[in-house]
Amino acid sequence: TAATVVVASSLDATSASTVGAVVVAPLVEETFKGLFLVVMLLFRRNQLNGLADGVTYAGLCAAGFAFTENILYLARGYSEMGGEAFATIFVLRGVMSPFCHPMFTAMTGIGVGLAASTRSTAVKVVAPFVGWCAAVLLHAGWNLSASNGLIGFVLGYGVGFLLLIAFIIFIVWARGREGRIIGHFLQPYVQTGWLAPGEVTMLSSMRQRREARTWAKLNGGPQSLSSMRAFQDTASELALLRARMHNHRVDDASISKERVLLDSMTARRREFAGMSIR
Repeated sequence: TAATVVVASSLDATSASTVGAVVVAPLVEETFKGLFLVVMLLFRRNQLNGLADGVTYAGLCAAGFAFTENILYLARGYSEMGGEAFATIFVLRGVMSPFCHPMFTAMTGIGVGLAASTRSTAVKVVAPFVGWCAAVLLHAGWNLSASNGLIGFVLGYGVGFLLLIAFIIFIVWARGREGRIIGHFLQPYVQTGWLAPGEVTMLSSMRQRREARTWAKLNGGPQSLSSMRAFQDTASELALLRARMHNHRVDDASISKERVLLDSMTARRREFAGMSIR
């Protein structure tokens, strides 16, 4: 990049390489990876339903980037230094640290997920920026540790592993939070007779959803299981649509989609209930 050229022209080769890795690369890479998420927030907001979606899309985007980058590193290592370098790079990047890029960009995903699920204009603006800053800092810290020899890499890897554990705990919490959101926004459909209270309880719990699928399979076979899964997915989509309608402007398309989802959910319930009676 132009920034790398400027750095290289003003520093010696070693310093330029370090500054490029610690400053330039995190800024450029996390900006371009985060740009995809911002575009989704601006133009495909109906595909973003909160923290879980933000982290998922961020992880997919970063995994694709890391896959491409790893191929380039592996090819260059093999062409310049042979099979031993290829094996070393494969172990370091493909085995020991494949989680790094997804975890960095997930910070931006968290910010975008918060922006998509709030009514606050300030949060919509600030959250993605704060998430991007966290992604850049984590990326820079990892590259800095890798630039300081074996000891730096071991220390950085240890910290990164602890962060990975914390990140996994966060994902579990986010899934539970999404279940609570589903339960909350499905309550109006209990009051209007579209859902039974027990169904909402089941739909808001990952464990009870699995139990319901098992029940459907045992009592009605594979087709009943398929209908139960479709019922759960449709109800979740309905709840998340209701959440978007609560957090953002309600339009005719949302109201029309709500009716389609209600009809589909009712049809799927009729299918698995009928099969279980046979």
